[in-house]
Amino acid sequence: EPLPQINFVDDHDGRARKLVMNFINVNTSLDDLLNYLLHVFGHTGHEETPKIKIDFPIEEALELDRDLFGDVYSEVMGKGLRSGTGYFPTPQSICNLIADMSLSDCQLTNTVNDPCVGSGRMLLSASNKSLFLSGNDTNPTCIKMTLVNGYFFAPWIVIPPPIEIRQNHKQFKLERNGHGKKSAGFQLYG
Repeated sequence: EPLPQINFVDDHDGRARKLVMNFINVNTSLDDLLNYLLHVFGHTGHEETPKIKIDFPIEEALELDRDLFGDVYSEVMGKGLRSGTGYFPTPQSICNLIADMSLSDCQLTNTVNDPCVGSGRMLLSASNKSLFLSGNDTNPTCIKMTLVNGYFFAPWIVIPPPIEIRQNHKQFKLERNGHGKKSAGFQLYG
């Protein structure tokens, strides 16, 4: 299979929540953490060194195979039932089911777009089916969560694959990083 599969899971054991919450306090918000990680990944618009330095355990995060931020953001935002400002992420198991059902005949070169991307869970599930992923949201924090989750688990959400893959339908393979996860390393052949 040219696309390494990741079995994304819900955070029932709370490992992702605990990992992220260790870095959120009165001096550091979730947005600060996301901005810092986007800087570390070299994301456009985040070149300036942040005022805070966060020693986020990237190796540990890579081992989790799950959305790192959605549940934390839901908790930080509160349920917002009265004001309508709550954040309610779709459970990863539902995202996986939807991706399996709706993308069963998907080619790796098909485009998948999530119009309300949230923390990127649907795109994470779709990353097992397609290389051409995109998402939209009106909330800047949601966009940052999706970008960081993309950098961790499906870099083609953030870094578009070479257009030759789509134009010429060339065969390709993806390299895996040291953790057996997907990386942005594309190799064209054929």
